[in-house]
Amino acid sequence: MTQNPICSAVVAMAPDHTIGGGNQLLWHAPKDLQHFKKLTLNHAIIMGRKTFESIGRKLPRRHTIVVTSKPAWEVADVEIAAGIEAALAAGRRHAHQHGQQEFFVVGGGEIYRQAMAHIQRIHLTKVDVHVSGDTFFHWPSHEFVARVGRFEEANEANPNLHFVCLDRLNGLNGLPLAPMPTYITVEEAGA
Repeated sequence: MTQNPICSAVVAMAPDHTIGGGNQLLWHAPKDLQHFKKLTLNHAIIMGRKTFESIGRKLPRRHTIVVTSKPAWEVADVEIAAGIEAALAAGRRHAHQHGQQEFFVVGGGEIYRQAMAHIQRIHLTKVDVHVSGDTFFHWPSHEFVARVGRFEEANEANPNLHFVCLDRLNGLNGLPLAPMPTYITVEEAGA
């Protein structure tokens, strides 16, 4: 059983920090979606209700925790949290119960903002697109350091993608960080 599972964010953003518009992603990047799947499969993911509704379904093989202020809102096989603190506690509990080192905050913008003080690692995909959106991702960059990264050159299906893992300096509250992920290519992962 893991002692201190860490709270990580998984986010893709354009160079101007745009992460979406009108409750939708503004680009199509299958390699980033595969990266997201590789990171989050069989783990707890935390998202806001609007993000869940924009996806339109529960993502398979993930323990989904949705933050909503609507008490009557429910979806089969989805854990509901009335606020970010309850969602983080549920994510941590799930990680403990399953011996996992991480649980993930996956959006949207307001949920990232509310959870930022608790986030110890950011799995960031920098997407080389120029879009006009209404939702942005910001983090206290002076508190994080890039530990590992990988670049995927654009092809017919994907824009240029730069995958970066950022860790909070000294961990959060002195907690040790989980081991670094290995960022391998999608082809190497067999995805």
